[in-house]
Amino acid sequence: CGKLCSPSWKTCCRDGKCQTHAMSCGADTGVFLLIRKTIILLQRSAGHAFWPSPYLDAFGEEDINIKRGKPLYLNEERYAALSHMVTSHGIARSSKALHQTLIGAFLML
Repeated sequence: CGKLCSPSWKTCCRDGKCQTHAMSCGADTGVFLLIRKTIILLQRSAGHAFWPSPYLDAFGEEDINIKRGKPLYLNEERYAALSHMVTSHGIARSSKALHQTLIGAFLML
């Protein structure tokens, strides 16, 4: 849907509510960029899986949890792979996404 969700200013995003948002806005499927963790959350029904960040530094490396604080740039190849998986409804068929855990485990992040 393109909406911004932030647990600090939107109650619908608190306490692992990505599942609720995905159900109401994305037909039970959602793709969320967790900015501070620099990772993608793929949400499908009551489960989730993580996908590598499409943002890399100048050397092509991820900055997980933004620990190094270097500028990050959109990697077109990673973004294209993610876009293709989402637009072709591949989240439901992806072996990575099929090895899901319950959404309750997301709360521990």
